[in-house]
Amino acid sequence: MKYKKARKLSFFNAVLIFIVLSVIVCRSWFGGMNYIHQIDSRFKLNPERALHGSLFFWKDEEGLGYPSPDFVGSLFYFWHYSIFLILNFITEDYWQALIFSQFIFYLFTVFSCLFGSYLLFRELLSFENSNIDRKFSLLIQILIPIIYTFNQHSLILVFPRYTAWTLLWVGIPILFYVLLKYLKSGSLRYIMYLIIISFTPFSIGLINITCFHVTLTVFLLSFLLTSKNRQTIKRLIYFASLFLLLNFWHILPVILGTRMIEGTTEFFPESPELILKYSSKFSTVLNILRFLGYYGLKNNAGFPFSWLENYLSNDVINSVTFIYPFILGISVLCLSKEKNQKVRDFYLLLMLLLLSLIMLMKGVNEPLPESAYLLLKIHPIFFRHPYTRFAHLWAFLYILILSYVLKKMLERKLTFSGGVILAFLLLLLSYPLFTGEVIHSYDRLDLSNTSYLRLKNEVNLDSNFRALVIPFVFDTREYSYTIAGRINHPNDKSLIHSFIPNISILQFPRTSIDNNFLKNLYKLMIDNDFENFLKYLELFSIKYLIYHKDFSEALLSIQTIERSRLQKQFISELEEKQLILKIFESDEIAVYEIAGLSIIPLITTNPQMNVTSLKLNPTLYIIRVNASDPFILRFCETYDPMWEARVYKNGKLVEKVSPIPLYGIINGFPINATGENVEIVIRYIPQDWFEIGLAVSGLAFTFCILYLFYDWRRSKGDRWVKKLEGRLKTRLTSKRDDASVRSVHYEDDGRIDDISFGNPRASVLGIDLKYGRLRVLPDGSHVN
Repeated sequence: MKYKKARKLSFFNAVLIFIVLSVIVCRSWFGGMNYIHQIDSRFKLNPERALHGSLFFWKDEEGLGYPSPDFVGSLFYFWHYSIFLILNFITEDYWQALIFSQFIFYLFTVFSCLFGSYLLFRELLSFENSNIDRKFSLLIQILIPIIYTFNQHSLILVFPRYTAWTLLWVGIPILFYVLLKYLKSGSLRYIMYLIIISFTPFSIGLINITCFHVTLTVFLLSFLLTSKNRQTIKRLIYFASLFLLLNFWHILPVILGTRMIEGTTEFFPESPELILKYSSKFSTVLNILRFLGYYGLKNNAGFPFSWLENYLSNDVINSVTFIYPFILGISVLCLSKEKNQKVRDFYLLLMLLLLSLIMLMKGVNEPLPESAYLLLKIHPIFFRHPYTRFAHLWAFLYILILSYVLKKMLERKLTFSGGVILAFLLLLLSYPLFTGEVIHSYDRLDLSNTSYLRLKNEVNLDSNFRALVIPFVFDTREYSYTIAGRINHPNDKSLIHSFIPNISILQFPRTSIDNNFLKNLYKLMIDNDFENFLKYLELFSIKYLIYHKDFSEALLSIQTIERSRLQKQFISELEEKQLILKIFESDEIAVYEIAGLSIIPLITTNPQMNVTSLKLNPTLYIIRVNASDPFILRFCETYDPMWEARVYKNGKLVEKVSPIPLYGIINGFPINATGENVEIVIRYIPQDWFEIGLAVSGLAFTFCILYLFYDWRRSKGDRWVKKLEGRLKTRLTSKRDDASVRSVHYEDDGRIDDISFGNPRASVLGIDLKYGRLRVLPDGSHVN
């Protein structure tokens, strides 16, 4: 009893410490609750737009449209938008609601990372059965999750940008802990817990990251190879089946859309091979051992993120980080004295895995350069940046070994003061936690005093058209804008993107088609060909020009600066000639509308025809036409054979039409139906796959919730649960007993005298003594 009370007390203390640390971290990161984190982050300045875009991600809202089966943001944006709506209703302040909703997510993330890693490492190290003194056991149980949450890997790569990497790092301990409990107990309740976890914001990290899939596969295979119990295999099958059903909303469209996306790739100014060579220069063994990868000592790699300088330029921290490789050396000594053969083999396997990972993380450096190119050929996601692709797995395995080393040290009765000193050294590695330097001040957004929020409320742009951002760039995706002198992240979109309606915005190339389009526009600008410039915009339904007055030339190449200045001059001349009309202006931006543009995105080849169109969402359009002759319907989305036009006349389906390429770029639908009341429904087929998968996943999620409720009430002894169980058992037993023989009595001559069955309603239909088969069915049934 005393031990149980002590466990509860230590658990309470741990949770209390985690909460306090979480609050400290979040407050530091928010620098007094006065900014929003924007760098390449999952937090969007317009959560409603982010949710809308992710639900229809098959046709991206940026550029001229291209297929992209990436729905991993949907659930995250749903939760973020839900919290934002609640806070906006309470505070009645859009900007304050955004800040606090992000604060809640950071608090949730940090606490989940601390608490999840606490549960996992406590389970892996089995402190309940350990000979370690309780106070030392508590020290490790608190220290290890802190190290997992706050180390150089997490503080440099994981938390500052808050991308899918962040949620993957946070979600892995929770997922593995629940999976371990399931494999030990066999209770389906833990599978349902996994389902619940996958419908939290962690889903963005757990579903679509190759690193997670590889890690999970290795983890499951290790159980299959080491377990001789068939029940373990059955449990893994249950887990895999339900996990598949849950993630059907993502998996189904990706599988069905593989053929569609083979020919469509993102535009990169440099080849993956060149990026691999560049990033490999900094992937030294020392940097990998210190969780720094290709970032380099004191940021001598010239990495562009300003927040790295605060952390890497600190000499004290750089000195303390050498404790990481030192721990690996100690682990070898601990393993050499380990008496348990299974434990020794397990950790030796981890050491070998870490050694192989170091070789891979070095990229094209010796001794295994060809392995890097091989993985790059399989898929660029594996190896464009060799360190970051394996950083999570490396750090996770390292911390697992670190926890083992600490446990062995404390088993040898290390003095408490020695343990405190060791804890202090390891906690020193999380120094930025207490200074608020995890996110640099350059990346703290405060738009409350700008006109962006006013633009969102005052300007209403027609969603049937596109907008072009000026200045644009066509040979790279690295671009910068400023807000009150601050430099935005080079990879980031224009901030204006977050404050306008759900229309497509073209700013930089995402495909080769976008790149060619923007190049042609720039040639027309050089030639001062105003008329053809506007006609070219018309061809692709670009009606609005968004001009950045706060454009910055900082961090841009000389060539890009010259192009940008020319574009600004060209827009000024268009305005002077009154070819574009200004519909909004502030100190930061100006929005123009092309004068006299009456064309709509969906038109016919005969402009005299009566056409009306309705855009329901980015993947569904309805067009009503009165046509006297067959015609070709022009649809201004990048040509894609997965679009389909269904033609109805008087409410009846007449034909299904696949697109043909017009101008070599956009879609054209040959329509043969004529007369009045012709309705054309244009649908992007992969969206149907997504919605079917979403329905399947929703049913699986509902089933899991119902099962958890049923399991909970069963543990409480509810009568209705017992009745339901009794009925199910009766039916299952009845079906089994229908064909079960209890006893057979024979006469003296060997003939069968009597047969009794488990089910009294069963009767003999036939006996085959030669093969020993007995066929029985209940009375009243018929056999043909």
